Amino acid sequence: MKLKRLAVAVPAGAFMIGVCFMSHTTSAQDSAASRKKPPAKTARPVRSDPANDLVTAQIKLGLDIFREIVDQQPGNNVFISPLSINLALLMAHHGAAGKTKEEIGRTLGIGGQSEQTIRQSLSVFKEFSKNKKTGVDISIANSFWIRKEIPLQQTFIETALGLYNAEVESLRFDDPGAFATINSWVSKKTKQKITQIMGTIDQNAAAFILNAVYFKGQWSAQFDPGATRIKSFMLGNGTKKSHPMMFQSGSYSYYENERMQAALIPYEEGRIGMIIFLPKDNVSLAELYKNLDARHWKEWLSRFNDRNGAIILPRFKMEYAVRLDGILKTRGMNDAFDHDKADFKNMVMPIKQWKFWIQEVKHKTFIKVNEEGTQAAAASYVAASLGESDHPQPFSMIVNRPFFFAIEDNKTGILLFLGSITDPNE
Repeated sequence: MKLKRLAVAVPAGAFMIGVCFMSHTTSAQDSAASRKKPPAKTARPVRSDPANDLVTAQIKLGLDIFREIVDQQPGNNVFISPLSINLALLMAHHGAAGKTKEEIGRTLGIGGQSEQTIRQSLSVFKEFSKNKKTGVDISIANSFWIRKEIPLQQTFIETALGLYNAEVESLRFDDPGAFATINSWVSKKTKQKITQIMGTIDQNAAAFILNAVYFKGQWSAQFDPGATRIKSFMLGNGTKKSHPMMFQSGSYSYYENERMQAALIPYEEGRIGMIIFLPKDNVSLAELYKNLDARHWKEWLSRFNDRNGAIILPRFKMEYAVRLDGILKTRGMNDAFDHDKADFKNMVMPIKQWKFWIQEVKHKTFIKVNEEGTQAAAASYVAASLGESDHPQPFSMIVNRPFFFAIEDNKTGILLFLGSITDPNE
């Protein structure tokens, strides 16, 4: 009997993330500003410990992946969703077994935690996604697409449905319209901000796990379009460009040290906010990234205090895509990508002629920031082949050079998005 090998693929983006399984015979070749009225109450970043260990792990993994990407792509705009990446890999973790599961767990920062603890910790993500907020539209969607002839483990189906509220669909992948069906789901869940996560489906594809995150938030105090001016923005390469710069003033949660300024601009109701991190004139963005880790992140957020000031921020819009499998391998997630060692028997029924492994992990995102607020989306898939003074002076924060930002849930600490802007575009 010929041995068929199945591969897994994961894309992320609008935010969308997914896992794709592949199958092939051993003889086959492997498939390769503000309105004048400021907010009544200044919003703050989460100052206490995150909601639970799973959120702590999500923050660490997100920061580590982001830092590795900006190191690999110096001077590029970067935008990822740690939330989407985390949820897609958690679904893959539930389908893995043995050493494969252990490695995915360590990469996610949940190694050694019991299945029950992980399930309980996931409740904070479910609560967050169900919490409807005025002026903020956020949706998190999961789906699992399986090739018709491949039998799934019933326990995995129950986990996908119950824990992730995922849609589980059986699909004929040899149907020419199959990839359009999956792309249509992505487009719908990201409200047409990400319209395509794949071009075609490989003839050996076995399954896709998809996660989509969509976010649209109105600023708590919108920037006045009449105050927007064309000003200079210093690009990462040292040249200048003329670009629309928004202005607002008011009371913000603010932090400053000898290397950077940081301010939180809240969305409606204040629970979610965008934190802008601006290096000082004599500090490069690359230098600032050297300290971008979970320890410094916690320290920085603990030092924010209310302060009056003015912010000048560029309008920007970007689409971004990146493969994450290389980064995940360097973080110790190796067996999942090895067709001889990968163990996903908690996902699919054991059939001798098939093997499963992760082929690739992809991530795709979109963001638009203007005077009204922010619109963002992401998609991912995994492809497998078989100290302040009493009266501080008002601050001035002119974001006219490369900066990075985060969109965070100020209640739980969940990190929705991380971005680096070296060249703002519209």
